[in-house]
Amino acid sequence: LFTEWRDETAYPGCIGPSVAFDGAGQVIVGGKTLTKVPTAGWIHVEIEAAVGKQAPRKFTLSVTPSGGAKQTFELPFAGPQFNELHWLGFCSTAAVDTAFFLDNVEIVRKR
Repeated sequence: LFTEWRDETAYPGCIGPSVAFDGAGQVIVGGKTLTKVPTAGWIHVEIEAAVGKQAPRKFTLSVTPSGGAKQTFELPFAGPQFNELHWLGFCSTAAVDTAFFLDNVEIVRKR
């Protein structure tokens, strides 16, 4: 699956944070594997980014497997024009029957 933030500019420049989780447990950003997580059980994921035309072009990703250590990464946005959140997606990329579950999704605006 992948999760992605987008705004209303043209695709693919509209993409902000973009994170993929594959069937082998790899966490992938920008085509690079950052870490590997268990494929069974819960994983706590946090994505934090400042938005706006003057904001840094990066986001922070934290991944914590159930019972595991938290890993944090600072990463660039996928698209150069992203500057505000208009769409947040969770999309399956599976070619076979599969399932993933989301729980405790929280969107918080910090000032």
